[in-house]
Amino acid sequence: MDNKSGIDVRKKKKRNRRLILLLVFIWLIWGNNDISVTTYTYGNKKIPKSFNGYRIVHISDLHNKAFGKNQKRLLKEIAAQEPDLIVITGDLIDSMNTDIGKAMDFIWGAVKLADVYFVSGNNDIDASEYDALKAGMESAGVVILENETAEIKNGSGDRIRLTGLAYSMHYEGVLEDMADVLKDDIFDMLMVHQPEFLETYAESGTDLVFTGHAHGGQIRLPMIGGLVAPGQGFFPKYTSGFYRMGETTMLVSRGLGNSILPLRICNRPEVVTLVLRTP
Repeated sequence: MDNKSGIDVRKKKKRNRRLILLLVFIWLIWGNNDISVTTYTYGNKKIPKSFNGYRIVHISDLHNKAFGKNQKRLLKEIAAQEPDLIVITGDLIDSMNTDIGKAMDFIWGAVKLADVYFVSGNNDIDASEYDALKAGMESAGVVILENETAEIKNGSGDRIRLTGLAYSMHYEGVLEDMADVLKDDIFDMLMVHQPEFLETYAESGTDLVFTGHAHGGQIRLPMIGGLVAPGQGFFPKYTSGFYRMGETTMLVSRGLGNSILPLRICNRPEVVTLVLRTP
């Protein structure tokens, strides 16, 4: 190989490396901004027949991320799901980089699509602006559940129940105080930020739990799943989808945004839709 040919080969390798790096960069940008929609079906004999087909959109861990101007792309994806109910399981804002405006852009759009219920996450309550966010959500018509229970009724007069827990480092005492409420035959749903306390939730007797917080494990590895999650450490157990313990089913959202770790890999932002079915 003459000197000119050697130079040409080196230039070609350099161009190829740059092209690969560019493609990886584009893939990472796409993977952190393109919204995936995951639809699950859940059946329980306690669900009234008139709630068969009832659609719940589950949103978690927005962390102030913007999906287009005024959250237009996110709201479009949610509207396409034709939700009957929207539940938000915390970390709407990020305590290290709080932007209430982005959060409220989403809220003002979401309340036009369905009734919206919210429970706090750690980033919400750690932010000095949380009181202002709560006031804004309440003025928009969002129901904020802080260790409270709400009944959801439809046009047939049937009802299901939704309990929300404000963020805490543990929930045993709170759920023990609410245990009597959960012992009847009404279909019970629970909204709470962290998934790692599934055993506690199951002991309460609730039927279905919505959680987030784990960010899908941040980096998802083939055949393994999530790599790391807050509150669970490396190779976390609860990162995405359904988990069952006893009579309780927990649904974990991978969430939408990032916090301390600024990048998702093989883990696109997620909108979850749950369809209730009467067996």
